[in-house]
Amino acid sequence: ETLRHRLEKLPSLIEAGITRMIVLRGVNGSNISEVIGSIAKSLGRGLLSIDGSAMAEGEGSQFLGAFCTMTQSMPLINYELAPGETAQLPSLHGYDGPIGISLGLEGGLSSQVTEKTITLNLDTPDVSLRKDFWKRSLNGRKVENLNEVASRFHLQGEYINQVSQVAIAHAGLNGREVLNTEDVRQACRAQIGRASCRERV
Repeated sequence: ETLRHRLEKLPSLIEAGITRMIVLRGVNGSNISEVIGSIAKSLGRGLLSIDGSAMAEGEGSQFLGAFCTMTQSMPLINYELAPGETAQLPSLHGYDGPIGISLGLEGGLSSQVTEKTITLNLDTPDVSLRKDFWKRSLNGRKVENLNEVASRFHLQGEYINQVSQVAIAHAGLNGREVLNTEDVRQACRAQIGRASCRERV
């Protein structure tokens, strides 16, 4: 709830000029794009997702700021850094709006990227939020034991969306309209691998 409350405050902080850059840290599947997208939407902007490493090496970075300004887009610059690695943000000439930065759990940004910056960590959602993710991802499909599924499978939101679609297909192959725990287990292992399928009894 604390994280959600902070996220709800961000648009007003951006509009007041108190903050400009939002750094979100989280493991793969952490819904960072969705979080930044909702902030951009509340500010009346679209979202432009960018591979930070590729942009730093290419020539297109010089046009990025102008493009974001023309399209009223909030850039989300994505990095996957190694331990101890530091990223240098691409130039955003011609753009003075908010910026989202997606980082994993490792690495960081150069020391010049500190002014008006807020850093938040996206941890694994709690059981209540996971249940909400399942309901939304299943889009009306029934699960005979939704509370158990949300409690047993500790997945990030993006993974829940992926796994739910495979679970629906798995149930369909077995001639069932209603999903069960085994459908989710098989879908989880098929979609993200046995090691990443965090099931707890």
